[in-house]
Amino acid sequence: MPSTLTDWATWRREHPGTLALDAQGGMTGIDVDATHIVIDLDEESLAVPVSELRDHGVANVEVAGVAVAVVAEPVPGGWWVVYSRQLDERVVTLELEGDTLIEVDGPGRWGGARGLPEDGGERLDPLGALTLLPKDFEVHFPDGQVWTP
Repeated sequence: MPSTLTDWATWRREHPGTLALDAQGGMTGIDVDATHIVIDLDEESLAVPVSELRDHGVANVEVAGVAVAVVAEPVPGGWWVVYSRQLDERVVTLELEGDTLIEVDGPGRWGGARGLPEDGGERLDPLGALTLLPKDFEVHFPDGQVWTP
């Protein structure tokens, strides 16, 4: 399932018609920026450290032959999302400027948190991912790779 990690205010701004379950919960005490974003496709897995990704904005990677962009807002605790970089017959390379994803060698521009095109072009397709602590990634994905910038 496509996944995004964000705060409630950002989610409501991006998805104004959302309903939510109001249930008792507590703080986990986990610093999201100390976790990995994990993409697991066809028996190949890649972990992208959130803290390093925040410094770079985008990790343009390939996992099991799928061109992937892992994107994180460059502020502590900000949103992150994973997109396919395949558009029609081409694969795009992306960078993040503010809240906008920019195609490095082309005209494409998308809203970073939702992948919606600014120019009426094709939307970036979100991909599924999960967040794990580094030690848990090593346990559950012993053959997985860790992204380095």
